[in-house]
Amino acid sequence: MSIHKHPEHTGPLLPKMLWAAFAVVVVGGLLLGLTRQSRMVSSLNDAINSCQAEAAAEKDGLRDTYGIVTIVSNESGVTRFLSLCDTNPPLAKQIFRESITSGSKSARLIALYSAWYLAEQNQLEEQDLKAIVACIDPNKGNDEAVRKAAQRTLSDLTVLTNVADASQYEVVPSCTKEPAAEAPPNKIQTRQEKQRRTGQPGLAIRWSNAEVAYCWWQAFSPKGAWDNSLQRFVISAAAPASVPAAPDAGAATQVKGKSANPESGVPNPTPSQAKIQK
Repeated sequence: MSIHKHPEHTGPLLPKMLWAAFAVVVVGGLLLGLTRQSRMVSSLNDAINSCQAEAAAEKDGLRDTYGIVTIVSNESGVTRFLSLCDTNPPLAKQIFRESITSGSKSARLIALYSAWYLAEQNQLEEQDLKAIVACIDPNKGNDEAVRKAAQRTLSDLTVLTNVADASQYEVVPSCTKEPAAEAPPNKIQTRQEKQRRTGQPGLAIRWSNAEVAYCWWQAFSPKGAWDNSLQRFVISAAAPASVPAAPDAGAATQVKGKSANPESGVPNPTPSQAKIQK
């Protein structure tokens, strides 16, 4: 009977230094993977905070060019952030929330611009709408450009379902300040449009300036609520008759012509195609 002997152990198959080097490579790779996202977020934050964003010079909030955001630099970084709204919406929402609450003027403008795209990806919540409204608040020291962009965004995210009461929604609240001599008169306009996803008739709304928008919101928002499924702030109740009109409110009129509001049916680019004017 033959007995097979196991080969004698002659030492490690790989030198200790080689094992150590291998371990360093593995650990380094893990750390790199863990920090890649944080480094990307930091890079995008730097880009949108320093892109020198501004709101278009248009002063009439009823016009399509009002509140459009323009940039001077870091276009590629801003575009990468907007693309995240499509490719990685949760991460885009994280950057949006940080930017709109504690970012620079430029970052807040870019965040406001991105809100509609995040809504298309079902990312916005009630707290996000409140952050947008806070950007219009005249008591929070907001820059004029930020207030204009926030006004446009809020308009895009608001729908009135009581179509029969359009004229009541167009009453300018008496708390609205008188406009400057060179500014357009205080006005509110509505337009009948199909609601997002449901296809039911509804009303979009626009305000001639941020002061009108803020006062109107204080009067009418208690009648509505944020709808997570529609990704819109929906006001279903009739406009309260108790809201007093401003002395110079003037006759309410319907919006004419095409609107930049996405609900109007005018096609919008996907986030990856979106390009802020430069």
